[in-house]
Amino acid sequence: MRVCLILIAILFLFKPGEAQVSPKKIEARLANLLKQHCDNYCQDEEYLDAFSKKFIYCLNNYNFTIKYPFEKLKSLEFQTLTSPDSLVRIYSWPGVQGGDSFWTEDAIQYSTNDKVHAYITDSNSNEAYFTFDTLNDSGKVYYILIKDGGGACMSTASVRIFTIENGKLNTRAKIIKTKSGLTSNIIVDYNYCDTPDSILISKRNEKVDFIEYDVSKRIIYIPIVTENMVMTTNHMTYKFDTIEHCFKRIF
Repeated sequence: MRVCLILIAILFLFKPGEAQVSPKKIEARLANLLKQHCDNYCQDEEYLDAFSKKFIYCLNNYNFTIKYPFEKLKSLEFQTLTSPDSLVRIYSWPGVQGGDSFWTEDAIQYSTNDKVHAYITDSNSNEAYFTFDTLNDSGKVYYILIKDGGGACMSTASVRIFTIENGKLNTRAKIIKTKSGLTSNIIVDYNYCDTPDSILISKRNEKVDFIEYDVSKRIIYIPIVTENMVMTTNHMTYKFDTIEHCFKRIF
C-alpha cells in the first residue's frame, strides 16, 4: 500500500509532456522524496528508488538541469561537480547507509547537440569526487576526474578520463600509457589509517588530492604505496605527449 501511494504521488508531481516547468518546483518535489529517505537514517529504499528514477528523468528531459545549482538538494548531502566547460556534470546523493561507510548513488550528465543525457553510474559508491579538469588536445576535449574515498581505513584514489565522441559520452578514453598498455584510469588502493600523519596534514593544508593533476603542465601525479598499502611521499609522474596524444610516464 505504501509503495502504491509513493508511485501515485510521483505521477502527480511529474506529468509526462509537461509544457511549462518550474525549476524551483521540480527541485522542491525532488527534495521532498530525498528528505523522506534521509529522515529515516538513509534506510528508506522505496523513497531512494523513487528519487533516483525521477531525478534521472529530469536530467534527461530538462536542459536547464546541467547548470542548475540545486541548493535545496544540497542541504540533504547532495553534491554536484561540473566540468570547466559546463558540458559534463557529476551528481552524488546518499544511498542506503550501513556500517562505518557512507554509501552514495552517483550519476553523470552531459550535453551534446543542445540535448542533455544522464544515467546512474554507481549505486553503491563510497568514493568522493574532488576535482574535475579538462585537457584540450587539438580541439578534442578530455575530462579528467579525480576521486578519493573508502571505508574506515581502506581507501581508494583514482583518476579517470573520458570524452564526448559522436554525440555520446565515452567513459573509457584510453590515453594513459602504462606498462600493460593504454588505459582510461589508474586506481590506487591504500590504507588511510596507516598513512603517516605528515602526509595527511600536508595534503589537507595544501588543499590537494592524493592524486593530482597540474592543468598548466599537463601532468598527473600518482602516489606510490608500499606493499603494505601505506602511502608514501613519492609519485609516478605522467605527462601528456602531444605527439603520441597520451599521458606517458616520465618519472
